[in-house]
Amino acid sequence: PPLEGSSSFSYPVPGPPSPLPYSNSDSQPFVPISDMCNSAIQPTVITPVGTSTRSGPTQVASCDVIHPAGMEEADKKKKKKEPKKAVAAMCVKFKHGREGEYYSDQAREVGKHVIIEGQRGQDLGVVTSVRIVDNKPRAERRRRRVRRDATQEEINAWQGELFREEEQALSIMKAQVTKHRVPIVVHRAEYQFDRKKLTFHYTTKVAKPDFRSVLHDGFRHFKCRIWMNNCDPSSCEPGDRLDLNSECLP
Repeated sequence: PPLEGSSSFSYPVPGPPSPLPYSNSDSQPFVPISDMCNSAIQPTVITPVGTSTRSGPTQVASCDVIHPAGMEEADKKKKKKEPKKAVAAMCVKFKHGREGEYYSDQAREVGKHVIIEGQRGQDLGVVTSVRIVDNKPRAERRRRRVRRDATQEEINAWQGELFREEEQALSIMKAQVTKHRVPIVVHRAEYQFDRKKLTFHYTTKVAKPDFRSVLHDGFRHFKCRIWMNNCDPSSCEPGDRLDLNSECLP
């Protein structure tokens, strides 16, 4: 009943319940969600296209599922089976008869001036021979590779300006050797083409001569790496042999 002093009103009468969202339809029986979760999930049967159904157990189409890790392993095996790419091994000659073997995907003609990957920089030399190889390790090819062909301006600087700087460096180093009384005879000076390294070729009759004073003054003067090479390794000091009677330029 309504309260005293208030207007009369009536409570709403609830109507028929609306269909629940988890019921299938009016024609299908109601299945509670709890029963659906507890029931086992039935696999979907796949019938291959073009085949007829028959009585008995249904054949389920099978397929091979490859894990991404397995795909990577398969790619690695495929790469290993692929034949190694042949590369050109070229003998490059530098100043004072020094030689080395360098690699490239493209072969150069004999007599071609090329820029190669030197020690912490670039150097310039002349191709003297070419051969094709297919079994050289990739790390070796990357460390000793031909970068590109040398331009005519670079060749002119290598034969002219750089040669004159090497003659001046040789005179300065001979004076320092005499000043510090180091028991060696310096014969040649050789700049790397990018001027990041300067090599002095010497001979000595003393085992392990002390270069510290000469190297200190040389670095302060030339502002680059100083390398001392014993060009007569038949003596007591190891080094790379150098033909002192050969011409400077190849």
